[in-house]
Amino acid sequence: MTESKKCWCGRTEVDGKCSVCDSGEPLKPVTEDRKYAYRTLLSSFINKLRTLRSAGKFPYMIERYRVEAYMLENLSIFSADDFSEFDEGWFWNDVEACLGSEGLECYRINFDRNLESYRTREKERIRTTTIYPLCQWCKTQLRKDGPCPDCGREIGG
Repeated sequence: MTESKKCWCGRTEVDGKCSVCDSGEPLKPVTEDRKYAYRTLLSSFINKLRTLRSAGKFPYMIERYRVEAYMLENLSIFSADDFSEFDEGWFWNDVEACLGSEGLECYRINFDRNLESYRTREKERIRTTTIYPLCQWCKTQLRKDGPCPDCGREIGG
C-alpha cells in the first residue's frame, strides 16, 4: 500500500514523491515576453490594492486578498531573481489551488492579454527599427519595398 502525505507545495505525495515538485523534468527558461506578462500580473494586483485602499474598502477586503497576496509574493521573489528556477506549471497549479477555477481563469485571461500586448509591441518595435536601404539615386531612406517615394524610381532598376 502506498503512503501519502502532503508535499511542501500542498499537493499529496505518493511514495514520498510529489507529481509536480519531483517530476524530474528540467525547468524551461522563462522567455522575455512571459516575464513581462508575469510582472504585469503583479503590477495589476498592486494597483487593485491601491484602488481598494483609496476607496476606503481596504480593511474589509484584507482577508479576501490575503491568499492572493501570499501567492503573488512568491511570484515577486522569482521576478526579482529574473525568474531563475521559476516553474510556470507550479505557479498556475498554485493559482488554481489558492483561487479556484474562476480565479485561475481570470488570471489566465489577464496573463494572455499581457503576453499578446508585449508581442504586438515587440513586433511593432522590430518593424519600425528595421533598417531599409537608401535609394541609389536620391539617397532617400526607403520605408518599404517598391518605388522610391521621392524620385519614383524602382529600387534595383
